[in-house]
Amino acid sequence: MLIYVLFFLTVAILFVVLANNKMDYMTPTVLFIAPLTVSIMFAMVYSEEWDVNLCFETFSLLLLGFISFFIGEMIGKSLAGKKVHSVIARDVFGGTEGQGVNLSIKKRKYVLMICYEIISFIIYYRAIVSVVSTSGKLYVLFDSTYAKTAVSNVGFGVSTIYKVAIVFAYICLLHLSYNILRKSGTKISYLCDIVVISIYLFSILITGSRGDIINFSVSMVFMFYIIFCKFHGWKTSTIGKTVKKVIPAVILIVLVFYILKNIVNKSGQHDINLLNMVSSYMGAQIDLLDGLVKGDIQMPQYPLFGYESFYNLYQFFGKAGLIRNMTSITFKYKAYNMIGCNVYTFFRRPYVDFGFWGCLIMTMLCGDVFGYLYYKMIKNRYITKESLLSLLIYSFFINKVFMAFFDDYISFQVSVNAVIMIVLFRILYKYIFGKTINHSRKMI
Repeated sequence: MLIYVLFFLTVAILFVVLANNKMDYMTPTVLFIAPLTVSIMFAMVYSEEWDVNLCFETFSLLLLGFISFFIGEMIGKSLAGKKVHSVIARDVFGGTEGQGVNLSIKKRKYVLMICYEIISFIIYYRAIVSVVSTSGKLYVLFDSTYAKTAVSNVGFGVSTIYKVAIVFAYICLLHLSYNILRKSGTKISYLCDIVVISIYLFSILITGSRGDIINFSVSMVFMFYIIFCKFHGWKTSTIGKTVKKVIPAVILIVLVFYILKNIVNKSGQHDINLLNMVSSYMGAQIDLLDGLVKGDIQMPQYPLFGYESFYNLYQFFGKAGLIRNMTSITFKYKAYNMIGCNVYTFFRRPYVDFGFWGCLIMTMLCGDVFGYLYYKMIKNRYITKESLLSLLIYSFFINKVFMAFFDDYISFQVSVNAVIMIVLFRILYKYIFGKTINHSRKMI
C-alpha cells in the first residue's frame, strides 16, 4: 500500500533534512514535516480500520510537497546570506557562555500587564458569551463546540483588546525564557511573568480554544531552543543538549493536554481515550485529503482567486463592505475513532485553489518565506534589542508551520490581523522594555 511507502519515504526525507542542517531540529522544514510524519504514521496504523487507500496523486502531492517546502527553505537560506551555514555549524563562543544583554521589566509595567490581562479577559469572555447567546445556543465553560465561531465573530474592538493581551503574554514568555537560560532575573520577575502567562492561558481554556494551547506550547519550546543555542552555539553537541532539555517539556505538555482534554472538550467527547483523540486529530487528515483528491469528497468551487487560502483577507474585505455575499467555507466531517474530523492538512486549501502544481508552488513559497526569516534570525550572532524582537515575532508565527498537519494556517497570515499583530508586537515590546536593554553588541 502507498501509505506504507509514503511513511518510510517521509522519514527518509526528514533525516536528509536534519543531516543537511547539522541536526537543527527547529528549521522550518523539520517543523513542517515532523508532525505530518506522525499523521502519516497514524493513518498507516489505522489503515485497515479506516479503510485508508491512498491514490497516487495524494501520494505524490504529499511527497513532492515536502520536497518543495525544503527547496523553498534552501532558497530562503541562500537569500538570507552566503555564510549562514558556517555561522550555525560552529561554536561561536569558543566553549563559553554568551553574556547577552540585560533584560528587565519595571514593576509598574508588570502591574499594568496583570491588570490589563484580567480586564481584557473579562471583556473577551463577555463578548464570546454574547455572540453564542445571540445564535440561540447556551454557552458552556471550557466547551470548544462554539469556540471557533464565537472567536471569529467578536467585534473588532474586543478582538484588538484581546490581541494586546496575547502580545503581553508572549513578551513575558520571552522574558521568562531568556532569564531562566541566562540565570538572571529575580523571583518577583519570574512570578510576575508566570502570572501574566497564566491569566492568558486560563482565558484560552475557559473559551475552549484548544488550538491556542498548542500554538503557545510550540512558541515556548522554540524560544527556549533558539535562546539556548544562541548562548551556547549551534554545534551538534549543543543541539543534543537542548533537545534533552526540550523533551521533558514536550512530555509535560502532552500530559497536561491529556488532563485538560476532559476539561476543554466538545460535548460528548469526555469519555474518549488519549490514543483515539490523538489519532483522530493527527491521522484522519491524511484520509480526508485523499478523499478530496480522489473525488470522494466534492471539490468546492469559489468565485474568487485563492478563496480558501486567503479567506482571512477576503473576510476583512467582506466586513469592510468591499465584497458582498461571501461564500461560506464548509469542510465535510467524517468520524474517526468516535471523533468527527473536518481538517485536511496544509495541502487542502492550496490544492483546491490552485490545483496540484499550484499547490506545490505555494508550498515552496511558504518554505521560502519562513526559511529566509529563520536563517536571517539565527545568522545574527549577537543578542540585541532587535534580535530579541525578531525572535519574539517569529516564535509567534512559527507554530503556523508546525500546525501544517492540521490546516493551512500559513497562507492565513496574508491578512490584516497578521499586520496588526506585528505592529502590536513592535510597539508593546519597545514600551515594556524601553531603555532597560543594553544596546552594546556583545558576541554570544
